[in-house]
Amino acid sequence: MTDRFHAAGLPVLTEDQMDQTPGKPQLNVYFSNTKPETGCTYSVFVSFTQTMLLTRNHTVKLKVGTWGASGGPSADDPNTNELGAILRVIDKFLSDYRRANAN
Repeated sequence: MTDRFHAAGLPVLTEDQMDQTPGKPQLNVYFSNTKPETGCTYSVFVSFTQTMLLTRNHTVKLKVGTWGASGGPSADDPNTNELGAILRVIDKFLSDYRRANAN
């Protein structure tokens, strides 16, 4: 996963580096087992959060989600596993990052 981030030009920060970076960017990956009887045995949610100032009161700083996506078993790729689902969502994040930072 680190190689994917580096290839996209996005550094992987330590917790200390994250705390020192403006906005304190944080990417969280959530994995859940779900209900096998529904055909969905697991789900993945990835959330990117950072701190922002409230426009009506610039003294208020909030940690908010600024990007998110989810995934799970895929009909397009029925042989995928949990890691494949996580990587699909991470690749979507990196694709969106590249598009947002194209300049």
